[in-house]
Amino acid sequence: MLHELNDRIEVIALFAEGSVQPLRIRWRERVYKIQHIYSTWQYRQGSTREIHITAGTEAAQTMELVLTIDGAVLSWRLKRLGTSRY
Repeated sequence: MLHELNDRIEVIALFAEGSVQPLRIRWRERVYKIQHIYSTWQYRQGSTREIHITAGTEAAQTMELVLTIDGAVLSWRLKRLGTSRY
């Protein structure tokens, strides 16, 4: 079961060869290590681009992360969260 959140997060990510790979996120004062990237997709609206990344953490959680790029401004959100307990 996925829970809708849309919370702002801090991310350590690798940007290489036109792609982005989140490595760790900080959410609600906890740090989560990303172990798997399951899928990515993106949307464009005018000059704004959103990159959606579905990832798995070491705590067996599935997260949908969203990187919004608006000109030179980057921002990250945790859009959805799911756990193996549901």
